[in-house]
Amino acid sequence: MLPSNLLVFERGWLSSNNILFLEGENATLIDSGYVSQAEQTVSLVAHALAGRRLVRLLNTHSHSDHIGGNAALGEAFGCRIIVPQGIDASIAEWNEEALLLSPLGQSA
Repeated sequence: MLPSNLLVFERGWLSSNNILFLEGENATLIDSGYVSQAEQTVSLVAHALAGRRLVRLLNTHSHSDHIGGNAALGEAFGCRIIVPQGIDASIAEWNEEALLLSPLGQSA
């Protein structure tokens, strides 16, 4: 059984699950799902926040099913987006090859 301040949004096959940590009046989301599911992710998070503020989004790595909803969540909630050290330059430069997006025919 999970603690009540930890919510898991189970996603379909080949999509990352999202984990929302509720921290008092704030919350942190782990991974953001595919870009094609960004609207649904924003809706799920907004509902689960129940008036709390999403303050940060942490990405575990740069696969498209983990970073695809970053822009939509950042825009919707104004949260800080944190990526692992080592991929930050590839994201800042938007190097689709280094991020394994273009080689795999993915978008984010």
